Amino acid sequence: MPLLAYCILKDDAGIEIPATGVENSPIATVEGQGLRCLVSEYAHKSATDTFAAKTSALAFNRVLQDILRQAGLIPFRFPTILDSRAEILNHLRERADYYRQALDRLGDGVQMEVRLAIPEEPKGASGRELSGADYLHRRQAARRTLAQTGERMRDRLSALIRDWRQRDTPAGLRCYALVARSQVPGFLSLAREMQIPPQTTARVSGPWPATEFMENQ
Repeated sequence: MPLLAYCILKDDAGIEIPATGVENSPIATVEGQGLRCLVSEYAHKSATDTFAAKTSALAFNRVLQDILRQAGLIPFRFPTILDSRAEILNHLRERADYYRQALDRLGDGVQMEVRLAIPEEPKGASGRELSGADYLHRRQAARRTLAQTGERMRDRLSALIRDWRQRDTPAGLRCYALVARSQVPGFLSLAREMQIPPQTTARVSGPWPATEFMENQ
């Protein structure tokens, strides 16, 4: 049966692995090159069922969160399906140096995220239609406000973070912080207490696997 891959971690990580994962299948490990890959058999029951697909994705993320509370990991996208243990071992051989270096570099770091946004006014809320130039000016001003807010947040949290990255998205600004696992409560407290400009919203979430701080290889 095909295998669903969850994540890569060091094989010396002393952790408690969840008993079951997606589709209530038992979780197993494939070890090689000083690494461990968590997998479970996958019958594709959710392939054509939207509710089952969502349930499977939630179960997948639950496994990752259970592991992340204990050790650093490199997650696979859901669903990453491999044909056999032999294919997984071959993958580990090919990518061993990259995985080991990434896990060493990230250490006990986890990723926290802050989504900043300035919701647009409903069309006609100001009592008049905006011209194209006015709309562009308003969008540019909002981008500047979000960038400045992100920088102030980074400065406010600087004592707790190892690295910080931010990027524009159509919905606003997404800020990513690399934080030691033990610093997560302090990060959440400071981030949520920070004063932000009027009309600006901030959504703080995490911890997540530190995917934004991995080098693409």
